[in-house]
Amino acid sequence: MLWLLIGVIWGNKINISHTDSLSYMPTLAVKGNKIAVAWTERHEFQRNFDIYYIESEDKGEHWSNIMKIAGEGDASINGLPCVVIDCTDVVHVVWSKNYVDLYWTYQCGDTWATPVNISPNCPGEETWHDVIVDKQNRIWVFWQTYGYDGQCRYTVYDGISWSEPVNFTHQPGGCGAPRVALDTAGNLHVVWSNSTDGYNFHIYYKKYNGIEWSEAEEVPCVEDLDWACDVRIDVDRTGKVWIIWVYNERPYCAYRDTEGWVGPFLVVDEKIIDPDFVIDDNGGLHLCWVGIDCVGRFSYVYYSESTDTVWSSPLQISDSIAWDLSMAVDHEGYLYIVWSQRIWGRSPPDCNYDIYFLKGNLTGIEEMFTPNSNEGNLLLLNLSKPVINFRLNNPDRVMMYIYNVAGQIMQQIDFGYKSSDITYAFTITPDMFRESGVYFYYIRTPHETVAKGKLIVIR
Repeated sequence: MLWLLIGVIWGNKINISHTDSLSYMPTLAVKGNKIAVAWTERHEFQRNFDIYYIESEDKGEHWSNIMKIAGEGDASINGLPCVVIDCTDVVHVVWSKNYVDLYWTYQCGDTWATPVNISPNCPGEETWHDVIVDKQNRIWVFWQTYGYDGQCRYTVYDGISWSEPVNFTHQPGGCGAPRVALDTAGNLHVVWSNSTDGYNFHIYYKKYNGIEWSEAEEVPCVEDLDWACDVRIDVDRTGKVWIIWVYNERPYCAYRDTEGWVGPFLVVDEKIIDPDFVIDDNGGLHLCWVGIDCVGRFSYVYYSESTDTVWSSPLQISDSIAWDLSMAVDHEGYLYIVWSQRIWGRSPPDCNYDIYFLKGNLTGIEEMFTPNSNEGNLLLLNLSKPVINFRLNNPDRVMMYIYNVAGQIMQQIDFGYKSSDITYAFTITPDMFRESGVYFYYIRTPHETVAKGKLIVIR
């Protein structure tokens, strides 16, 4: 069966926090039908930051009651939660307390275990952490020790106890913001940033094969790089390592195959912050970020997708100003996003953000266009100009994508916002294609597919 990633059909956005406080720093994990979401809440203007949690057992159709899992009303700062679901479906949450220590708890039925300090003897501020579950069901936590000479550390939970934290970076200057991914063979892949002068930051990479760590590699970034931040990492099913980061407020990507690093490539020439991305089972990359407007303020959440290094036009996801987001993808073709979104008209102004959730269905050209069906098939012969007609069920923005058989975007056309009471016609012209071959067209909105089919081009 031929399957090419060509888009996402989105569901409805859902407010899953509904609080009267500042809800932000959401984190998301998905396994099977289970969705786990944790976030930080700040109550009014108090120095009181708590960790809250909600879950769904049916892919987001219904949600549990909200539970507070950290925060004693003692004016402590509990923030930056990370959530994972282990191989036995137990949910684990790790967060930073007062930016000094990392704490961990796990779900015990309807309650949570007593939080445990997993970095009790580490000097300095322990923060900017990431968590992952390996194939042996061990929980790995990576973090940075804040400071100019700070290094990155990790600790491992084997189901009984946490190991002593150890450094996995040994570089001059400060190392920070580590991110980790797991490949299908069970290897760990970690990236982090390093600065020897406190101003110029570069990205480094290591791999753990279950026995030992590889040597640190510097990732080729942008010429005259001076500030690489917001680094993210994931691995596709072929073992190709992808990273995305922000430089000069623009997102870049690079990948590592058997020959080494390739890139960097500019994703979109727009100012962004807070990127996150995931890779689906068919190798499609899905990226979200928060935009930055012309005066430097946070704007909306945007989404783009790619099957190689060519990215689709950004699609606005949030309805209001947003910040902080997290993404996940499952093995059944669903994409999940959570973010913190401003609620207008609620006071006090510092407490007007809630956590929103959105699920999308990854779509592809599957040989629904079977040899026995000509539905949607068009023949483009020499100077012929076939016409594609489409009509919307609801007014929306309409995009057309044309792909080759390798899944690469050949054409991308933005029809703009269209109404639902008109049948539209689009003419395919010969100058849209340089070579003969089989192509696939797909006309869609963020919520529906309105036309699709094959284009057989003979020049």
